[in-house]
Amino acid sequence: EAERRLQQDGPNELTPPEVESVVYKFLRTAFTGLLNNLLWLCVSAQVILYFVYPGQKEMVTPVILSSVILATAMLQLYTELKAQSSMEALRSLQVGESVQVTRTDSGQRSDLSISPEELVTGDIIFLEAGCRIPADVRILHCSNLEVDNSALTGETIPDMRTSKAEPATIVSTEARCLAFSGTLILKGSATCIVYAT
Repeated sequence: EAERRLQQDGPNELTPPEVESVVYKFLRTAFTGLLNNLLWLCVSAQVILYFVYPGQKEMVTPVILSSVILATAMLQLYTELKAQSSMEALRSLQVGESVQVTRTDSGQRSDLSISPEELVTGDIIFLEAGCRIPADVRILHCSNLEVDNSALTGETIPDMRTSKAEPATIVSTEARCLAFSGTLILKGSATCIVYAT
């Protein structure tokens, strides 16, 4: 059953986006968008005026406008590359230690130690303090469980978790019976079931 789910849902990892070349990103950033197109239109108009009217010999305005557009594109490219680097770091967080899993196959219980990429929906996993949560899980049983959600929310205060079910009206990110991939267990231990990979 686990192999079928792994084939159906794919491995438990973030799907990498299509990678564009840095040159293409820069050109896309500098020459697309309504504001950039209007500014390039102004630059073109200034250059045409320079050649059409003999008295117009000042190229300062088009040079400054072009410099501003290109500097803005470089700044946006830098920000984009930094975000891409952050996504790579988040993806590397998933690659970690093996996970203790309990699976049932034909009525037989088997305890396994597998890599986080092999987790599938329905796996029962055991986590303790210091473990990074390898997938989105529902807590079945826990003992004094505190989770660091700063990777998701930016908050540094640990969140208490419980196995008590929340009402259906609670948003999943606010539910205390759920823990999310990439977060860290600071205190306690838990038995969880994987509900999303």
